[in-house]
Amino acid sequence: MDLNESSSIEELLTNESFLKYCGGDPKEKVYWERQFNEVEGLRDTAEKAKRLYELVKAEMTDASTETIAFRNMIEQRQAEHPVIALPAKRRARFWAAAAVGLIIVLSGIGIYKYNGAVSPQVVQQEQPANERTDVAPGRNTATLVLADGSVVSLDSTGNGEITKQGNTAIVKTEDGNILYKTEGEKPPETLYNTMSTPRGGQYRLVLPDGTKVWLNAASSIRYPASFPTNERRVTVTGEVYFEVAAMYNPAGKGALIPFTVQKDNMQVQVKGTHFNINAYDDEADMKVTLLEGRVDVSTADGAEQQEVMLVPGRQARCGKTGKIVVANDVNLDEVMAWKNGLFDFSNADIRTIMRQIGRWYDLDVSYEGAISQREFSGKITRNTQLSNVLTILEQSNIHFRMEQNRIIVAP
Repeated sequence: MDLNESSSIEELLTNESFLKYCGGDPKEKVYWERQFNEVEGLRDTAEKAKRLYELVKAEMTDASTETIAFRNMIEQRQAEHPVIALPAKRRARFWAAAAVGLIIVLSGIGIYKYNGAVSPQVVQQEQPANERTDVAPGRNTATLVLADGSVVSLDSTGNGEITKQGNTAIVKTEDGNILYKTEGEKPPETLYNTMSTPRGGQYRLVLPDGTKVWLNAASSIRYPASFPTNERRVTVTGEVYFEVAAMYNPAGKGALIPFTVQKDNMQVQVKGTHFNINAYDDEADMKVTLLEGRVDVSTADGAEQQEVMLVPGRQARCGKTGKIVVANDVNLDEVMAWKNGLFDFSNADIRTIMRQIGRWYDLDVSYEGAISQREFSGKITRNTQLSNVLTILEQSNIHFRMEQNRIIVAP
């Protein structure tokens, strides 16, 4: 490779020596520092290339293998498919080269992974002073509304017992969970609590029966402080993941007490299982995805009712009409990415992506002009500054600007 002032980011990221330099090779560092001093403008281009490399820093740093991956992807560009994704094995092995190559070379496609090796704070400090105002990622924050109407801000409340409702203590643990401890007989009156997360928030909860609950941003769950012996019923909004504990009716000869999740006219009934509900009002469908066990999903619209049974790996999608469609080819990693600290997109358009970004960074989103219908596939950590996410998307000729609490998307 002949180095000159017109050398591009793509050329640098397909250069084996430069990849070793990005990986910290001391000999290559000496060589490239000499090149930066000799070739005008090369340092600026190299810094941009290295920053993209670091955003998706590799688990495997075999530079020769990375070079092959880059060349293969450049050849794939000739096919001009709207979405091109690496096979799963290659994606896991080559995600530094594959990620940056797809971001830069394949006109709008991002296959990328981030293992936290570069902290968001370091990346933010490296940005030019005239960059847009940055936004921190969401955090563990929620409010708890008790049966008497009092409101507890959970992120500002210390660990230990928060309050008592009858003979049930509400406790905040050191790891940020809220759990319920009932002593003695269950109270005759059912008292309901509601936990809500704002945009830019998430939280974990252990229900009185031991069921574990994770709330995504802009979500809520209403539940009793102590479950009765004949049923367990909660209502939700937004996106919630459940790991339902088995609870037996002492008067029913060991019969399991059903656990029911309600959202508008849709309900999910389980006996002990792991599943995710995505029920945001601004999404086209409510989605119930089963990871383990079995659930029955039903809707009731007037006199007409529909019910389906899910087995692990399947997803029930309920549209505005109330009709349920079962999908068999579900990417469980994508569904559960939010709980695992990732954005994970598979053939997603920019509006789908921006709905997630808006919720997580507590921002409104609007659009100007003819927005591309290009689709994206890829991953990036949710524990990163907004600028890092937008930097990746902007490599696809999609542009953003900030106006107070709003992101404006333009072609």
